[in-house]
Amino acid sequence: MITDIVGYSKLSGDNQGVALELLKEHDKILFNSLEISKGNVLKNRGDGVISQFKNYVESIHCAVDIQRKLSKRNSLNIKERKLNVRIGIHYGEYIKEGDEIHGDCIHIASKLEPLAPTGGIVISQELCEKVKDIKDIYIREFKIVSFENNVEEMIYEVYFNIFKWYNNEENKNLIIPKSNLLSNSHDFFHDGDYSSAIKNTVLFKESQACTDLSNVNLFLVNLFISIGFLKESEKILSKILSESADQSDEFKAHLFKLEGHLFFNKKKWKSAHECYDKALKIFVKNKSKYVNEIYFYKGMIDIVNETNKLSFKNKLSDCVYRDIFFQLLTIQKIIFQKNKKNYDINKDINRVKKIENNRMQAYGFWLLSKILNQLKMFDDSYFYETQAQKYIKLSSEDISDSSLRNNFLEKIYLHKMILTETSITVDELFDFNDELSDEFDDIENFNVFNYCVNCGLENIEEVKKCSECDSILVKEYYDKN
Repeated sequence: MITDIVGYSKLSGDNQGVALELLKEHDKILFNSLEISKGNVLKNRGDGVISQFKNYVESIHCAVDIQRKLSKRNSLNIKERKLNVRIGIHYGEYIKEGDEIHGDCIHIASKLEPLAPTGGIVISQELCEKVKDIKDIYIREFKIVSFENNVEEMIYEVYFNIFKWYNNEENKNLIIPKSNLLSNSHDFFHDGDYSSAIKNTVLFKESQACTDLSNVNLFLVNLFISIGFLKESEKILSKILSESADQSDEFKAHLFKLEGHLFFNKKKWKSAHECYDKALKIFVKNKSKYVNEIYFYKGMIDIVNETNKLSFKNKLSDCVYRDIFFQLLTIQKIIFQKNKKNYDINKDINRVKKIENNRMQAYGFWLLSKILNQLKMFDDSYFYETQAQKYIKLSSEDISDSSLRNNFLEKIYLHKMILTETSITVDELFDFNDELSDEFDDIENFNVFNYCVNCGLENIEEVKKCSECDSILVKEYYDKN
């Protein structure tokens, strides 16, 4: 891998002080990425390096990591302080003689680097063949170039952002593998690897095998919603709505469902309900398995709004499949039942534990925490709330493209709520109105909180009990209990 700062020589001539500052920032990013990817620096050229990797996949990951970090840094800086780097990578052998390194591998990489777009990565055909099927590497054709003996060869651009690769503003061709792309996409989707599902769906969409563009685009909307890219989803959905006049009822039902999901994530509950109801009407008529999914999300709207009853009265029908949403619905409906005297919580705990999908398991644990809270089993409720947080984080790790994981956790409303909100207040975990025992009478022997653990009032006078809500502020009290 060969890197080079674009325009560094000119910058050094114009303002050497600024150039040195930028070089320090560049080195920090570059060498950090090389260390993470276990890249071995063969030669430091000042404004760039020649490095080698034992694993060719790591060379791509390193280059992508460098460009992602630089892109983030550049977004926070003015034009004059932006750092742009070109990267060229080739797979092959090299020879080292003393301090000198040479051979085809170095020679071709050095030819590739200046051909790379500003802030971009290009690789040789040899390397492309080895990494084109890696799930989190996004490649398109770049240009045909002449190397030795006027032999023409295609070189390829590696995109460090899946959406730049997807949007393809320069109309570059993809490298389409022969594998069953659409089937793979659905498998990745059900496994929770949404980035790989997007990649395979885009590959299929641009392949000659794609004959039903509307349904493929519909699936893409679902994928973008699943990973939290709502604006991209809206854009494709608008296009589908403008182009798809004569579609089946089932297709329209999926459109309504996805519109409902978008409104759900924007917390527009009334609009979400209306879309779900339109979808439900068709799915019930067609005895579709998606009935369960619609019921589930309608119920979730009622839970997050803390209404006293479900917005639907339908009983779960035998005609629908016993899928994961069915399992979650049976738990969800308990939340709205007034009489829970004979409720067997262990049955539903085991039901959730059997769910293999981490995201769905997180939803299940979150629902259990709601039920346990209603039963005033606050310690157990808190435990399953933390389990929900654990499994939603685990589900993000199912996504191959690590750069998309935070988006999945932060942009999807349910996930954000599971991670940041709690249905259990501190006073439910501890009895704050308990009288302090005699052993806590002498305040000098104990530490007190600076702020109330329940209402947040500042404890200016360092008292043992909050003047606002009477909560105990002695730290050792909670350690003891």
